[in-house]
Amino acid sequence: MSQNLAIFVIPFIGAVIATVLESIWYGPLFSKSYMKAMGVDPMLAGTEEAKKSMMISVVLELLMNFVLFFGFFTILGIAGAVTYISSLIFAAIFWFFMVMPLKASAAIWSDKSTTSKWVLFGLGSGISLLSFVVVSPMFIWLVNFIK
Repeated sequence: MSQNLAIFVIPFIGAVIATVLESIWYGPLFSKSYMKAMGVDPMLAGTEEAKKSMMISVVLELLMNFVLFFGFFTILGIAGAVTYISSLIFAAIFWFFMVMPLKASAAIWSDKSTTSKWVLFGLGSGISLLSFVVVSPMFIWLVNFIK
């Protein structure tokens, strides 16, 4: 695989992995907590209209994850994180200083109840951290694999 193609393929793989993790996170693991915090009636979540809307949301989430991981992969390279440990440290720092504050701001300004906004913050920041921790060493492995 050429270096030019790898620049796009590696973040896309990371985006796919993150989107799958999110589907599991917000699906079987925490769907009840998420729906309650969002104020969604579980009976309405299974309608055909809701399923169609969900598919559009998943595709848009995949696109946003690609943008996120393209930037993350670029900054990871600039930072010189070339080992598994350094990539994990970088992922934690990136999450703590870039992603988590944005999730907290979204929670602070949310029109949800105090409990719901912090449940949503915990779910959102938790899956973001998990995604970075899983994907960052995978970036290093793929870069080494391509060489």
